[in-house]
Amino acid sequence: MKSRTHSIMLSLLFCLIIGTGMSGQESDNVLVWPGDVNNNGVVNHVDLLYLGVAYSHEGEPRNQSTNTWGAFPLPDSLWEYDYLSGLNYCYADCNGDGLVDYFDHLVIENNYGLSHGQVDSDVPPTAVDGMDPQMTFGIETIIVEEGQEVTLVLQLGNNDQPVENFHGIAFSLAYNVDYIVEESLDFELLGNWVESAAGLPVLSIEHQDEALDKLEIGVTKTNASAQEGNGIVGKLSFIIIDDVPDAIDDEIIRIEDVFMADEYADIYPVLGGALTVEILTDDENVFTTHLDEVKVFPNPMVNGVFNLDLPHYLDVKNLALYDVSGKQYAINYEENNELLEVRTADLPIGVYILEIETNKGIHHQKVFVTE
Repeated sequence: MKSRTHSIMLSLLFCLIIGTGMSGQESDNVLVWPGDVNNNGVVNHVDLLYLGVAYSHEGEPRNQSTNTWGAFPLPDSLWEYDYLSGLNYCYADCNGDGLVDYFDHLVIENNYGLSHGQVDSDVPPTAVDGMDPQMTFGIETIIVEEGQEVTLVLQLGNNDQPVENFHGIAFSLAYNVDYIVEESLDFELLGNWVESAAGLPVLSIEHQDEALDKLEIGVTKTNASAQEGNGIVGKLSFIIIDDVPDAIDDEIIRIEDVFMADEYADIYPVLGGALTVEILTDDENVFTTHLDEVKVFPNPMVNGVFNLDLPHYLDVKNLALYDVSGKQYAINYEENNELLEVRTADLPIGVYILEIETNKGIHHQKVFVTE
């Protein structure tokens, strides 16, 4: 009896060691931690890229079908496909029900930031300026007021340097809390370029790491088909604080640690861009017009024509129109019944930035083309 009891105790101890003492590397092909799809020891936005690659795949469910954080044995039979790293697709089955779908995406959201064992930090490949595509805010510098809400687009690639083999992207936005209201940061996926097949979604995730002053964002297709080109991935909005002590011309947001994945979860290098904002204070002769006092209509423009309505105390010195990659487009404008009528050549569908230079400063307004 003593020998049998001793054997049972050893077995229980072994199970405890297997369940709690293994690092992320040691647990490869042994244990699943729900949400840690790439099994590197932590759940984050990069896991979404791997989930998107395995989306809609099916296999044997785990013996424990749950999204509770913990270590669970792999199913008795591995799934048909592996990632390039050799990791089996069953790791993407976060809830263990035998199908990779939207509910597994929710598990990543619920377990975001949880870790186990030794964390092997995600390190993107080094991008080279002039050789690799870039992710930018469309423009490098904007001029805003204290307390103003800012909305910008996130542009991936451009006409001269498009991306290839795009299936998903994960990146971080490092922001300066001296100038930005931290809780105001918000990312919204825009599907006008990143497209999936009929019936399959484009998934996104965002997580604010207040300790590091970073917003982590992931976007992935789910149709296992990479695409080429360039365009808008989403839009970012935030609010400038009310009490900036002095006028500044400073970098306040930077795109960092960009991971672009193809349909096999192979990672490609992408450069990150930065945004500089000049904040105008009340102590200087500045442009103090509120956003709702500057009107562009119709917006989206119709037949390449829109009108600009400005307060009477502003004199327009110049107008310029840019796409989100920074390319300038020719425009003509003339006064028409106290409005400025602006005409452009045929423009591709997308978002454009109208730069309005006045006697009080410079203002930027988004203009849309939908057809």
